[in-house]
Amino acid sequence: MDRRLTHVFFDVTHTLLDVRGSVGEIYARCAARHGLQVEPGLVERSFQEAIAGIPQPVAPGLAEAEIQARERGWWHEVARRSLAPFGPFPDFEAFFAEVFEAFRHRDAWVLLPGVAEALRLFRTRGLRLGIISDIDSRLFDVLAAFGLEATFDVVCLSFRCGYQKPDVRLFHAALGLAGVPAAQAAHVGDSLRSDVQGALGAGMHAIHLDTTRDGGAPSGAHVVHRWSDLPALLERLGR
Repeated sequence: MDRRLTHVFFDVTHTLLDVRGSVGEIYARCAARHGLQVEPGLVERSFQEAIAGIPQPVAPGLAEAEIQARERGWWHEVARRSLAPFGPFPDFEAFFAEVFEAFRHRDAWVLLPGVAEALRLFRTRGLRLGIISDIDSRLFDVLAAFGLEATFDVVCLSFRCGYQKPDVRLFHAALGLAGVPAAQAAHVGDSLRSDVQGALGAGMHAIHLDTTRDGGAPSGAHVVHRWSDLPALLERLGR
């Protein structure tokens, strides 16, 4: 079987982009404008608990309006649970409307160091690029804000494809959209469970972006510690 690399997929959060500061900081600033004073660190911890405890309501084959309704409804519940421990919040709906839109814009995000340069290099080498992520449709606006809307040939998002990482069906959906066999595709991500296990299960080259050097990558996975390490690895896999 030919395993020469032709396509590279990427996770988004903590791989391509990071939240500017933290979600807790953004939530706290927005909540203060709507009458609720909260400590950002406490909100961040509450947010992490909330997002881990609410599975995405994904399902294949949904119409566009239903996809966007499910995305917004899921984030509404995440935000509600994140702020629930801090007392009554009469203006929650106005808060949520503002904070949901905030993450659609560039100000809420930072592009990780080396990403833009590496993506340009990969394109000049003839690699086809894609995204596999559990993030929602606001990503399209964020990519446009960073000038990356034409960089990726395939964007496969859990809400739209109907499966959530590490379900191999999400990775298979991305491969199908790209028209590439798993053996000729790689996926780069920061999460051992969501990204590495999912990619390996789908038969892809799995690349763990281990910026914190925590280790733990399973046998068969490749490991890089920074974006500047990726070009040499991808060149080797492409031979």
